[in-house]
Amino acid sequence: MQLGEVLWKTSGLDSMPQAGESSPELDRIFLPPQAWACFDALRHIGIDAIAFLGTMKSGAPLSLLKDSSEINEKVKIALPHQAQFLDKYPETGAFYCIGELEGRIFTEITRFLNANDTHLRAVDDASRILAHARQYEPGKLPEGIPDKLRVDPPPLDELPS
Repeated sequence: MQLGEVLWKTSGLDSMPQAGESSPELDRIFLPPQAWACFDALRHIGIDAIAFLGTMKSGAPLSLLKDSSEINEKVKIALPHQAQFLDKYPETGAFYCIGELEGRIFTEITRFLNANDTHLRAVDDASRILAHARQYEPGKLPEGIPDKLRVDPPPLDELPS
């Protein structure tokens, strides 16, 4: 029990801010699915660690805690290539995946933002192309085109049918 209290205090959990009105669930729609899967797995690993420390602090038996299968399933969804590792080390394997989960969240969000930037650049390019093409509509040719290069098509009603 004493070890649990020391670990609880040194981890800073006493001074941890309380959950506010804002929930990460509200931001889920703005994130790519893979980033959310990694965040969700990471969040559950953290909650499990806090529950473990809280159980130790209170002196309650650790058998009260659920097994790690639910957390491991979340990590497997986020990092399918780690499935064998998690099966081999079901109680501790998820903790070794924390760094990879954090990196994957950053990578997925960066990829998502860059993809949006690419789409915005494509829209910008299309807008410039359309603006440029409008300059060359019949009857709106720029004055800078030399006469020898101008083509004045006959009116449609004068074309042979």
